[in-house]
Amino acid sequence: MFAKPEDLAPDYVLISRRVVMQGDLSIGQRLFGGTLLAWIDESLAMLAVSITGTPDIATRKMSEVEFFAPARLCDQIEIWGRPAHLGRTSLSIECHVYARRPADQNSKFIMISSCTMVFVALDAEGKAFPWNPYAPSSSRTAK
Repeated sequence: MFAKPEDLAPDYVLISRRVVMQGDLSIGQRLFGGTLLAWIDESLAMLAVSITGTPDIATRKMSEVEFFAPARLCDQIEIWGRPAHLGRTSLSIECHVYARRPADQNSKFIMISSCTMVFVALDAEGKAFPWNPYAPSSSRTAK
């Protein structure tokens, strides 16, 4: 059974887990940053769908992404997230990404990246849709 990283706030939830495979590596034999960004977008979108109750969402914004450490072949990647702001049509989700080194007998977490993403619920015409009836009507987007 895997435990939660010690430095992670209790309201974060594990969204997805991946293993770094050969095809995910850059020429420097580290996880390609673009691959990690795609994994983050997909994972946080799954959380946004479960929170908003609609599969009709779109990524509106990805904040500054920080890369703290590289991930390597066979590392186990865990993407953790929590809602940061619930807007009328949007949802901001904070994200921390950790790696576990399989060669490390202690299997310690290493934070490799973090960011915040904003998702917007869409109607049939692709326009922002008010998914959250409890948000103030003056709220236009999440920050």
